Amino acid sequence: MERYLDPDRILSGDKDENFYFFTEFRDLLVLLINTSFSNLPSPVRLDRNGRLKSTAEVFGILKTKELHINHVGFPGDWEGEEIIKILEHFGSIRFTQCQFYLKKIDLRSPRISFFECRFSATHEVLNVRLRKDHSYDDCIYQNCIFDGDLHCGIDDEKERTIIQHPLFSKCTFSKNLKLRNVELEGYLFDPDQRYPTTLHSITATNCIFQSGTYLNIKNLMDAAVFRSCIFKGKFEFKRNRIGALIINNCNFEKVADFHGSLFLRFKINKSIFSTFAGFENCIFGQTPLEEKKATKLARASRIVADFSYVTFLEHSSFRNAVFVTGLNIEKINTIEPPNFHNTQVSFEHTNRETFRIIKHALDAHGSHIEANKYFALEMKKFQKELSTNFWDSLIYKINGLTSDFGQSYLRATSCIIILSITFSLLSLGQENNILYKIYPPANDIIRFISSLFNGFASGFLPFKQFLRTDMEFISLIFYIMFGILIWQTIIAVKRLIKR
Repeated sequence: MERYLDPDRILSGDKDENFYFFTEFRDLLVLLINTSFSNLPSPVRLDRNGRLKSTAEVFGILKTKELHINHVGFPGDWEGEEIIKILEHFGSIRFTQCQFYLKKIDLRSPRISFFECRFSATHEVLNVRLRKDHSYDDCIYQNCIFDGDLHCGIDDEKERTIIQHPLFSKCTFSKNLKLRNVELEGYLFDPDQRYPTTLHSITATNCIFQSGTYLNIKNLMDAAVFRSCIFKGKFEFKRNRIGALIINNCNFEKVADFHGSLFLRFKINKSIFSTFAGFENCIFGQTPLEEKKATKLARASRIVADFSYVTFLEHSSFRNAVFVTGLNIEKINTIEPPNFHNTQVSFEHTNRETFRIIKHALDAHGSHIEANKYFALEMKKFQKELSTNFWDSLIYKINGLTSDFGQSYLRATSCIIILSITFSLLSLGQENNILYKIYPPANDIIRFISSLFNGFASGFLPFKQFLRTDMEFISLIFYIMFGILIWQTIIAVKRLIKR
């Protein structure tokens, strides 16, 4: 301990890897005060309870002093709490590369900051005063590691804990970050992308974020859950890879940007976006193949990207988004049509109303050709809904097979060619009486049936002059099919070149 008695090295000098000497630390702290602060009118000493004892004038001077503490470990029992109580007398404190086993650091008076510190147990964030250094300190925790769960807030929903200063910059959270009934006046994470955050899961309940919220996480996240939160500043969730993002009953008053993120599970429910909401270049229902760290729960919940009772008061964009496992926007409310240009939506798990909304939005933006693609998908879904009605289902099935609901002129043209060849072969067979040579004893029955149907077909006067003799009924059927296919070909071509 003798080497720590040098006033120039006390508390701020390099120490052993773990410096846990409680009694020695208190003695060194008293020695530091009495030797470094030479203008004290009277010395400082410890009373029988281990607390600092001096005059009010001395404590007033200490309130103007700054203390740097390096490489000190704070135990999680009463000893650690007693040390924190002693530190309450200083004006500002900077903890550098310290290790904490304390559940919370309740320093209300000093301005404090933590740099490269490690919190080895479950930790609770309190509203403390920020030690501001214009060169680098602009948040409470800088480049710190949290090995256990991190909590911020209280359980009482009628009150909120107010955190006045920015909290985290380039920190690593090994477990869960939980915020409950908190109002953050500063940012939660540093918006500077040079100082990324490593975060595995975050849950925020009944919180207010006054400043911008920037969750640009560099690692693959397990989950992010926001319930009953208000984001008064910009919300940024860009280029993240996450197992599950759940947003319920939240209000986004400024821009909400999810650009380029990958979601395995995605659900927004009963939320309002007051300005621009961007989901461009996002992939829903998939995480990178080379990364398999998503939680089992998120993988088991591989469901449709769901927007239920979501209101977009201004513009929203899903440009270049991919919905691998389907999309549900059946219950959204929009003032302006969303932008779905170049969006890919899985057919299997997407409902018909979603395809209708996308089609309408694309039409509203003038992208009629792309809208026609979603019209075809809408019709295919409608065809499935008609499965109990045979004739309606048959009509839609034929329409889908012959022209893909007016999307494929090549398919309709191919059907015309096939019908033409078939009719030519039937005409050739009729000229050579092939039908009557198959089974001669049935010729009388064949003549009776053909005469009956041919007479019926001849009654359609507009077509009578075009019907082939002795093949009137077959000719009528083929002419009707030709008319339908020609019309579908025209529709498909018009949709292809429509401006």
